[in-house]
Parts: sequence; structure tokens; C-alpha cells
Amino acid sequence: MKKFNYLLIVIGCIVGSCKKNESTADTYLPSTVGSNWTYKMVTAGGTPTTGTFTVSNKDTSANNRTYNVVSGTTGSNQYYSKNTNDYYTLRTVGISALELLILKDNLAVNGTWNTSQVLSGLTGLPAGITSITINTAYKIESKGGSRLVNNTTYNNVIKVRADLVAAVPLVGNLNFGFCEFYFSKNIGIIESNIQIANTTAGVNINEVYTLQSYIIK
Repeated sequence: MKKFNYLLIVIGCIVGSCKKNESTADTYLPSTVGSNWTYKMVTAGGTPTTGTFTVSNKDTSANNRTYNVVSGTTGSNQYYSKNTNDYYTLRTVGISALELLILKDNLAVNGTWNTSQVLSGLTGLPAGITSITINTAYKIESKGGSRLVNNTTYNNVIKVRADLVAAVPLVGNLNFGFCEFYFSKNIGIIESNIQIANTTAGVNINEVYTLQSYIIK
């Protein structure tokens, strides 16, 4: 398989083997086939829309990990992977894929971790630069409480914040935005706020998802 950084836009073409159903016990991101979540979505401050995302029976490989393919009625898919206590997702940045380690569910409040990833194939950067390093600092901001989302109260909630900095050759460090995720135990992501933007790198991801309903198989 070719390097993933150049394949996210055609990832549907390389989805492969069927995946086994997994137990939803003690997980913050259920992956049983057929489980689905319907979100109210606001992108770039626009008019709210609705989209449903369903765990398919397919998976794909990226960065030496197996990702569940979660199919969306919006025409785009989401990708999630879990390894013991670590939860990953992918976001498109240009023609590259930014991998976020969005949760370590065994950490206590104020627990932190960091990741670093090189994104290649970018355009519009100074001096013809085509790659940057994204350094991400994560923190568990709350754990075990409740949160009201779209008039529904969810319990056993973990909030994670991620702050991103881009290290750009010849330029230095640039603020790359932040992400916030709220996970409810055995339900999944009940709310997310992704604000990844940088004019120098030509990146602008502005989206807020709030859960409206869900079915866990």
C-alpha cells in the first residue's frame, strides 16, 4: 500500500477486509457494525445541517493502524481506531491526513500527552515548502461528569482539548488551532469542536458537531 499521506482522498478505493463486531463494554467509541450517530453539524458558522454516521463492516490501514470506516450520509466518511486505551481519528489537511490521538481513557483529569506528525504534499507555503510538522498537545480537561447536548444529558463524560502548532521550515512555529472532544462512556462522541486554521498553510477546518440521536448495536 502506498504511503497514506497521499491516499486519504481516495481511501474509499482501498477499504478492505470485513471487521469483527466488538463489545461496547467500557469503551468511549463503540465500533460494533451498524452502530450509528446522528449529529447536528455547523460548518464555518453556516446553517446547521444533519448527518448520520454508521460503522460499516469495512476497515482500512493507515500509519500502521487499522481504522474503522464510519460511513456518513454527508458523502464523506470518518475513520477511528482504538488500541487498548488510545483512540485515534483522521482529518484531511490538503491531500494529507492528520492523525489525532483524541483520547487516552486511562488518564485522570489534567493528564496530558503529545504527538508529532509530518504532513507532506502541501501547497502555498513560503519558498516552495511542501511539508510541515504538526505538534499536538492534549489534555484531559474533565472526566466522569455530565453534559447537556441538544436537550439530552449524557453521563460519564470525558472532555479532551488538543492544541496544534505547526513547525514550518524558514518560518518557525505557527498556531494551527485547537480541537475539543466530549466522549460519553459506551456512547461515543457527543460533541466536537474542531477549529484548525492557518492562512499561511492554507488550512481552514471549522466544524461543530452535537449529537442528536444514536443507536449502539
